[in-house]
Amino acid sequence: MTLFYQGTVTDGIEQFTVTVPEEVDRTSFYFVTSEALYQHSAGPYHYTELKQNWFGPVYEETTTPAAPRISSIEVDGEISIITMEWYNDQQLDGEKYSIWQHEGDPFGEDEDEVSIVSEENGWSLFDENILDTGSILTDFLFSKTYSIPNDVERNIWYAVTVEDMYGNTNFEAFPGQTGNSLKVKEDTIPPTATYELFDENGNLYLSPSLVAGSYSIRLSVNEYLFSMPTVDITTSSGGKITNAPRQMLSYADNLLDPTKGPEFYLTFDIGNTVSAGLITVTVDMIDESFNTQQLTWTDRSLDAQRPILNIYSPSSSSDGSKYLARETMTISAGAVDDVQISLMQYKFTYNFGTGSSSVSAWQTPDNLQDIEGDGSAFIFSEQMSAGDFDFGQHVLTVRAVDSAGNEVIEQVIFLVDFCYNDINGTTICEYVQGLEPLPEPVIVEPSFSDPPYIFVWVSSGIAFISIILMLFVIRAGMRGPSRKKSDDDYDDDDWMSEFIGTTQQVDYDSLTNVAPVAETRETKEEEPEEEDPFSVNVVQRKKRRSKPKQEAEPEPEPEEDEAFFGLDDDEFDDEEEVVEEAKPRRKVGRRPAPRNAPKRRPTRRKKSDD
Repeated sequence: MTLFYQGTVTDGIEQFTVTVPEEVDRTSFYFVTSEALYQHSAGPYHYTELKQNWFGPVYEETTTPAAPRISSIEVDGEISIITMEWYNDQQLDGEKYSIWQHEGDPFGEDEDEVSIVSEENGWSLFDENILDTGSILTDFLFSKTYSIPNDVERNIWYAVTVEDMYGNTNFEAFPGQTGNSLKVKEDTIPPTATYELFDENGNLYLSPSLVAGSYSIRLSVNEYLFSMPTVDITTSSGGKITNAPRQMLSYADNLLDPTKGPEFYLTFDIGNTVSAGLITVTVDMIDESFNTQQLTWTDRSLDAQRPILNIYSPSSSSDGSKYLARETMTISAGAVDDVQISLMQYKFTYNFGTGSSSVSAWQTPDNLQDIEGDGSAFIFSEQMSAGDFDFGQHVLTVRAVDSAGNEVIEQVIFLVDFCYNDINGTTICEYVQGLEPLPEPVIVEPSFSDPPYIFVWVSSGIAFISIILMLFVIRAGMRGPSRKKSDDDYDDDDWMSEFIGTTQQVDYDSLTNVAPVAETRETKEEEPEEEDPFSVNVVQRKKRRSKPKQEAEPEPEPEEDEAFFGLDDDEFDDEEEVVEEAKPRRKVGRRPAPRNAPKRRPTRRKKSDD
């Protein structure tokens, strides 16, 4: 047995506090001895027998209990509660637990250090004296639920400490799932989000009006969500674009950018069958603290309606209105749209309808007024001099474009003229009177029995008969009978000589009184007499010389020709004659007169057989 001296006290009723060493788990006995002066002793006497002066056994436990291990901490921001669960240490009985919280960084910048839970280190006691009563409800797991403030959103650390039945405590805090401290986000504020719209090419779509096509909605949330958000897109007229709430997909988590939250997206199409109207975008979200949020946007519209545009001034020339050159004219127009008008402009076409017409550039009115304040109705009015325009017709063109790109254009033709009163008090307008048409001609429509038509009929009949006669003449000329020449035909020279009463044969015998040379009768008959047309006229009887008759050649049989213009060749067979071939003309020459020229014989004419 080993005894250890603990301390000394004075006589009387006293107490002594024994310091038990740390981290011991033992059973001890305590003894009390006395030292006093007794009568039989000359000095003090120390009584060391262990009789009725001891106490024990005493169980001494100074070991530090193990730190608790937190199972989970859940925050339900919708109902503003937090639920904490930690495991019960099966090695301890009758222990007590305490809950602490810290809003800073007790575990260092990297959250990997050990922190001593104390108020000096920034921890604050949240709950204490959670006793292990041995109930079956807390046999393995402790669960505690607490309320948290409303409208709060913060990151906070929770730590659980333990104290055993002997008063041994453990105030060390270890971060993480295997430790006794966890960081949670206390959030009782619902999440918020913004959205952007992109067209099918990925370009940001800023127009408040949508038309048929493909789009993508991108949602930016300010905090991380418990689940993917859903979106439902409809129109005020009952049109369904997404047909039902559809779950969005993750676009970016932005974990490396603390200034941004997660982003989600959804691609959808708008068909031509969707009824137009105000578009409602509804998004449902649940954050990590189970705060639910439903956001609705109605800042877009499905625009299928064109703007309504009216030109109030100038007045149309078709109404008989005109503007004098020295007057002031007003340009005024207004437009209304079911969504928003993004553009309104006007321009002029000078000298409309002429070869010198010109068009100005589009101009935005200086005093364009937003009537409703939401961009759905605009009106403008401007003053200008009519003298800025030439005399004649001009065109004012106004256009309005809504946010969906629907464009409407209206025009009005107005007249600018110079008018004055003449000495008779008559108003004369130069341009209008210059356009007055000439008197319309009187159109006479004769009937078929009127003289012009009768003349046409007669002329046509004559022309028709002339054509028929011409065809007969042509036919007769082409197929007419040819006449044979008789034996007593004569040449043109002989006929001429006889006609002028001369002959080419000079009677030298008669002229010279010389007897003619005797010639045979046969020779004289063979050589016909020729008269000299240039001889001295001797009174004699003119006659035609007969030519020797030739034997008639047999005529070839005429070829059968087709009928010409309906005329048969047989009708003219009786009148046809054979054309005789032309005989060669004899050359007439002057023979030299004989030395003893006879006298000229008188010329006598002979009658032809004709």
